[in-house]
This record gives sequence, structure tokens and C-alpha cells, in this order.
Amino acid sequence: MALVLLALLLWLFIILGVKEVSRVKRVMMNGDFDSSNVSTIEAELMLVPGVLEVTLNSQNNAVYLKVDRDFDAVKARDVLSA
Repeated sequence: MALVLLALLLWLFIILGVKEVSRVKRVMMNGDFDSSNVSTIEAELMLVPGVLEVTLNSQNNAVYLKVDRDFDAVKARDVLSA
């Protein structure tokens, strides 16, 4: 009986202690920018919901974003097209 109770408590501890896994992914977008406005675009992209990390490559106008599930791609595109 004590073993069953211990197993039940352990199972409840595991179930209640499990947190949802964050779903972080990487997204690549293209933008039109040069080295003079990289820091401004980077700062504006960090304000977009769901953006966790921004890397800009001005040589090929590539934007690499690390995002979570709250990422708003429309707002990110608006920043890049402004």
C-alpha cells in the first residue's frame, strides 16, 4: 500500500512539475539595409513580439531571427520594409 502511494505521489509530482517546452525556431528573412542602419533595424526587430535574437548580414541582406511561438512575422516584415 505504501509503495502504491509513493508511486502515485511521484507520478503527480512528475505531471505537475512538467513545464511546456518552448518552441524556439530560426527564421530567415530578406531585407534592404546597409551597415549604417543595422543597429536601428536590429533594435526594432527585437521589439517585435516573439523575437528572441537578431542577426543581420548586410552583405547579402539576410536577417536571421531566433523566435518563439509568439513571433509576429507580419510586424517583422513591416520593420524590414520600412
